[in-house]
Amino acid sequence: MKAQVMRRAWELAKAGQANFGGSVKMYFAESLRIAWKESKGEIKETKEEMIARLEGLGFKRWTNYGKDRMYVNATKLGFEYDTYNTGNIKNAYWQGERVSNCEGRRYLAAKTYLDLDTMEIRSDRDDLREAAIELAKIA
Repeated sequence: MKAQVMRRAWELAKAGQANFGGSVKMYFAESLRIAWKESKGEIKETKEEMIARLEGLGFKRWTNYGKDRMYVNATKLGFEYDTYNTGNIKNAYWQGERVSNCEGRRYLAAKTYLDLDTMEIRSDRDDLREAAIELAKIA
């Protein structure tokens, strides 16, 4: 329990530093207060706060045709790759494990998003969906 609270406090502090500058230590005290309140269930995140948090994690908001979604790129979820000068994939890795270049193209082409109307994460690939759920901490 305490370890989870401390981990969450450091996550919040690092996010504050990334968004507003300064040192992580500047944000830690307030982050620790927030993490304790979250663990006790005293803080419920509003939709706007969740959207801001997800944007900080690399999600991009898209609103059109009556739909409201937050898309995330596979590279934010653990996919890494190198390219030749032509743009073709040279090496591809999913969470540190080598995958074929063809599979790498599939990772890059996959659509992974959070539907803000239903609060459901959807993806063309199950492994990307699970990684997005873990990153966004939405079940």
